[in-house]
Amino acid sequence: MNAKPAIGKNGTREQSMNGKAYQVISSWDGDVLKIDMTGSITGPSILEDGQEMTRMTNALLDEHKPAKVLIDVRGLIGRFSIVDSWYHLNEYEPSQHIPHRLAVVDNPENREYFTFAETAGRNAGLQARYFEDIDSAKRWLSETANQST
Repeated sequence: MNAKPAIGKNGTREQSMNGKAYQVISSWDGDVLKIDMTGSITGPSILEDGQEMTRMTNALLDEHKPAKVLIDVRGLIGRFSIVDSWYHLNEYEPSQHIPHRLAVVDNPENREYFTFAETAGRNAGLQARYFEDIDSAKRWLSETANQST
């Protein structure tokens, strides 16, 4: 089933597929675009669901063109494999908006997924960092562009 995301008020985008549900919800926190991902992407449709969430996120980035992005996935059940993450990083089109800084906040048990993605993202020119604490992520995002990553 190829359902299209419904777009609601305040940039809320919600997707449900085959009885599984997840949400991609966006809001602004000062000059930071905050994207919360919640729900579940598990089972046979994990790759398809994850790709759809990525498309939804990319659409938000292209629409708003933020310099700083905070993605909070602590409320999301299920993760891509490390190999799938690599393929996702290579799907970026040159015309897509890439924020200056991207902070991802996740639970400590998912660190291995983001250690690889953080390195691969840097190799592709993206300043992306993984955090287990949202306050640390916000501090890093608030640093000036001239400070080191």
